This record gives sequence, structure tokens and C-alpha cells, in this order.
Amino acid sequence: MSLAVIQKQIRNCTDAIAGGQPSPSIMARIVAMEEESEELNGQLASSRPETVRLQLRGTRRFVETRLKDLQRLLNGEPQTVRVESETRTENRADAERENLHRLGVLGSARRCG
Repeated sequence: MSLAVIQKQIRNCTDAIAGGQPSPSIMARIVAMEEESEELNGQLASSRPETVRLQLRGTRRFVETRLKDLQRLLNGEPQTVRVESETRTENRADAERENLHRLGVLGSARRCG
């Protein structure tokens, strides 16, 4: 539904309440429509050009920082590069074992073998 349609439905419900006693179902419907309206407004706000520019700027800073870290690492002494590479490989292997264990794959493989 579009934002304009939701806002019109909210106005219709509030007009119905103003004309008489509010029913619980009308109040519940208003709450649901207001939540949907807030969600749509949030989506619209995140797609505004200035918001997108800020997100791109943040992404660019992140990438540039990581590239500088990589350049420092690659320009370092071979011993430092090798140790750092081994550490990262070990960390990845540990994380993969943990994921397999969490999914039950590692445990069932041990039972079968």
C-alpha cells in the first residue's frame, strides 16, 4: 500500500472515532496502520540522496582504511606477513569448525567416522 492510502485510512478511522465511541477493532487498526506508515517513512528517508551519499561516504572510508591496512601488511617484512597470514588462516579455520559444530555437521561426521 502507498503512504498516501495508509494516511487516508488513518484519517477515516479517526473521523469514525470522532463521530462516536471508539471500538477496540478500530483502535487496533489505527495502531497497525500507523506502524506501517512509520515503516514506509523510514524506507523513504533511507532512500533520500543525502542519506545514500552519507552511506557511500562511510563505505568508502571503510574500504580505504582496509586497503591502507593491507598495503601496510604487504609492504612489511616477509616474516610479519607470514605470521599475520598464518594467524588469519587459523582464525578462519577455528571459525569454520565452530560453524560446523554449531550446525551439527562436525558432530555427525565424528559419529560416522
